[in-house]
Amino acid sequence: MAQASEIDEYGFKRCPEEMRFIEENQEFFTKLTKQLMAWEALNSRTNPLFKSTMLKNFIRKGVPLNLRKQVWLKMSGCQRLIQQHPNLYEDLFRNQFQKEIVDSIKIDIPRTFPDNIYFDKYKVSLYNVLSAFASHNPVVSYCQGLNYIAGLILIVCAGDEEATFWLLKHLVENVSPEYHTKTMKGLKRDIEVVTELIKIRLPTVNEKMNELGLPWIVIMTKWFICLFAEVLPIETSLRVWDAIFSEGYKIIFRTSLAIVLILKDDIMKVEDINELAELFRNISKDVRFINSHEFMKFMFSLKLKRREIQVLRRNNANV
Repeated sequence: MAQASEIDEYGFKRCPEEMRFIEENQEFFTKLTKQLMAWEALNSRTNPLFKSTMLKNFIRKGVPLNLRKQVWLKMSGCQRLIQQHPNLYEDLFRNQFQKEIVDSIKIDIPRTFPDNIYFDKYKVSLYNVLSAFASHNPVVSYCQGLNYIAGLILIVCAGDEEATFWLLKHLVENVSPEYHTKTMKGLKRDIEVVTELIKIRLPTVNEKMNELGLPWIVIMTKWFICLFAEVLPIETSLRVWDAIFSEGYKIIFRTSLAIVLILKDDIMKVEDINELAELFRNISKDVRFINSHEFMKFMFSLKLKRREIQVLRRNNANV
């Protein structure tokens, strides 16, 4: 049996459920080891890593921490943009940041991953990245939730502010446009799209939610604002992000649908709204989500076409 460390490799304290899962599932780490060896073999080939036709499947199975920054930058197109605009990030600090925005950011910095043992050294960098992004994109400016996204990227990128800025910019502007604006128009539309998908696939679950009086938008707003950071267990969140940086916005819908499908029987058993809310709050402690291998395997087994999402987006454009 594996002796579980109370702190994971990212600096987060493991919950008791995760500790038990690790101690009882040695094969989980066997898969991780095999995957790491496969990545190392792929990366050592004569042909560049990113020209491999196998790369998409490799990413779906998880990217090792030591390669995540490289893979995220390349697959998102951010590496090319950094080369095209090498001074953009530094130039943003010549601007005068708005006091109201700066104050909002400063309030949220201490709230960002307070239990992470490594995060103190990233707090100044988080302030820098969020302030620079707010100056660069005044339409979004700063929105609560961006601190968790930028903070998690900083951890993966080992404090590289420029890489974090560009990856944050990609997620906010390209993957989740209008999720973090004042109107949150894109967020409302896409939650309605997921709601439609649930109505089609799980009508009884949707009826149960309506019966208990807990709208999907109340549950899913945090999912979308944080892109599942602070919702799913940390490694599962990062596995989802691996896929997002590789395959784009469609992964948000896959992930949301997978969560609801996994919880469908539990939802049908709850008797009141408080019990239902507790069920969703405990996702990060649920072994079905802690087991990132099985969660991702299930998520990619779902039949969901990009065209279906696009049609539903058009139908809900004015939500």
